Amino acid sequence: MGGAMSANDEKQLPYMAKAYDLLALALQQRVPVIGHCLGGQMLARAIGGKVVKAKNSEIGWLKIQPELNSVSLDWWGDAEPSFLFEWHNETFELPSAVQSIANSAYCQNQAFVYDEIHLGMQFHVEALTDKINYWISTARSDLEIANNKNIQSESTIKQLNSKMETLSMSKARQLYSRWLRSIVIN
Repeated sequence: MGGAMSANDEKQLPYMAKAYDLLALALQQRVPVIGHCLGGQMLARAIGGKVVKAKNSEIGWLKIQPELNSVSLDWWGDAEPSFLFEWHNETFELPSAVQSIANSAYCQNQAFVYDEIHLGMQFHVEALTDKINYWISTARSDLEIANNKNIQSESTIKQLNSKMETLSMSKARQLYSRWLRSIVIN
């Protein structure tokens, strides 16, 4: 899922090295992996990408645009953008072996597929209103620079939660259903 730490923090957080070992084993044995935000960043690193400070932080319900290619359409389900929840200050740079499937105006790399079975996402398609409100209550300092563009205010996020949650869950079902096909095929 996600977390406040960086995907580059394995020296400060020794348990992350074990997580990278598990990711390497899963990739080697073709066990399908799915990663949200921090998990997507860790997956990107495990396959040779880099995790770097994002040019623009993203917090709130932001528009994610699917790439217009056959892999993206297979995973995304259509060519329509979705408003999905974001909360990150870092992003992943993708190695050439992956297929980008989504982008946004403020952060180019939003989702990718690797080896046809692994899915990494920068956004929180799994986030429900209660979880989002908890994040707000524990990380208010991140919202101090809200501009209602790439970083939405607390009030904007809370106003959008109920409207966007249903749409987000629909996109989650699409992405998770496609990912589950990888498990059945594998």
